[in-house]
Amino acid sequence: MIDENLNKTFRQIFRYDKDIGHQFISNLNARVINENGGYYVRTNSLGFRSDIEFKKEKNNKTRILFFGDSNTAADGVSNNERFSELVGTHFNAEVYNYGLPGSGTDQQYLIWEKYAQNVKADLIVLCVLVENIERNKVA
Repeated sequence: MIDENLNKTFRQIFRYDKDIGHQFISNLNARVINENGGYYVRTNSLGFRSDIEFKKEKNNKTRILFFGDSNTAADGVSNNERFSELVGTHFNAEVYNYGLPGSGTDQQYLIWEKYAQNVKADLIVLCVLVENIERNKVA
């Protein structure tokens, strides 16, 4: 059973963004309480869930960029447990996860355009769900 006082405690982890609608707060290190006890969210200076800063230039290591919604951002698990990080570990690749909960494919394109179009990468993974396309219709 979850302590009822936990339900009254709230920490904002998103902020308004004039270009993409909303985004994680930059340089955040927070524990989000859920029915399983909680998970940790760490963001970089750009406001994406990452334990590292995203750099435009790459080294010799393979780099994969991920774009998507809460499934990609991985609501409910800590950064190191996300499928993008598991893929990166399996292929010994550097992973940049640009996932944003509650986003549509239009917002994901805007994220690429604003933050990632000049980032050197070997592979870009678009994680599109039907619900993402439905969100495009929302004002």
